[in-house]
Amino acid sequence: CTMLADSDLMMKTIQHTHAIGAVINCCGVQVFRETILQREAAHIGVSWDGFYRERWEDYCENVAGHIDALIVGDPAYSNPDSSGSLRTSLVKKISKIALPDDVVPFTIDTKYQIDERYPPNKLGEWIEKSATHVEDSAWVRANNAHRIECWTMKETLQFVASRGDTSDWVVDSIKKWWAVHMEWTMSRFKTLREHTIPALEMRLHYPTRLVEAQENIENQIREVADLVDELKSGDDVWRLYDLLDAWSAYESIAVKGLDLTEPMSIMLFHAFFSIRECEAIVKAGHHLVSPYCIGAMVYHGEEDTGAILQLNSIELEFRLKEYKDASAIHLQALRSGEPPRKGQQGKVVKFLSMLHDSLGQEQASSA
Repeated sequence: CTMLADSDLMMKTIQHTHAIGAVINCCGVQVFRETILQREAAHIGVSWDGFYRERWEDYCENVAGHIDALIVGDPAYSNPDSSGSLRTSLVKKISKIALPDDVVPFTIDTKYQIDERYPPNKLGEWIEKSATHVEDSAWVRANNAHRIECWTMKETLQFVASRGDTSDWVVDSIKKWWAVHMEWTMSRFKTLREHTIPALEMRLHYPTRLVEAQENIENQIREVADLVDELKSGDDVWRLYDLLDAWSAYESIAVKGLDLTEPMSIMLFHAFFSIRECEAIVKAGHHLVSPYCIGAMVYHGEEDTGAILQLNSIELEFRLKEYKDASAIHLQALRSGEPPRKGQQGKVVKFLSMLHDSLGQEQASSA
């Protein structure tokens, strides 16, 4: 960006639309408009609305989009700045589950069995229901949301660090986005640790390496949390890079841990428990997980996520809106370099909020 200090160079640069688009994309729209454009380009007589916006949008469409597609490994990938998330392409990419060889023969292998009354013979029922019963489980959908947030926030922190921006709104958005991510992921791990796994261990020996993998993810979350808590407005840029390094380590550990535990845990679950028994265990643990977990699963998930969660459309819509306002809006702002827009609740959202509260009170009174 400092190359733009020479006005002759600026004139040469703007003749190459992808060059100026790359500069804008690199430093962020807000920094370009408020700092570079005001200082270096205003005297040329070209405004943001029109020339520069067109150059930036052209670069995003014809260059940045292809770079993102190469990173994700999906030719159909679209820029998350325009779509708001990686809902379709990235989810499809990471939903392809390869089962380890030692997981497949649960119908005959009894090494995990505790009680002869409960043999691992339930997979037939699951396969009859759906050949993709593992991929279609809520467990996988939650893991996918976790993976996507790890990937998108790592890339977002790269953008923020490259801009060197630690202004008030940037730090505030990082903290608010992280608060939601940490709440729903840690609440889910706590539910697995204190509710789901103990239920499984009534019938099977749950592998120690799967427990350790989850613990490693939780430990890395705490390390990132410490750095986010310490981040302050006006901090030196190196603190952003420290956070990026910690996040990169967290992403690596989380993705590897989820890839390890996901197929084996679900296959054990489905081998030892019938569909009805699994549904009862999952339903009993719903109230222990943060509501943001549902919002994240719907926001980052495929169209059938709502049906898999078996929740009514009103609650799904409410949770999605709740997640967008608390999390997605901050991620989008950090990626674009512009502060998040604070909108007002519409009548429909207010109605959904009131209806949700009333339903909760009704359920509490009936209990």
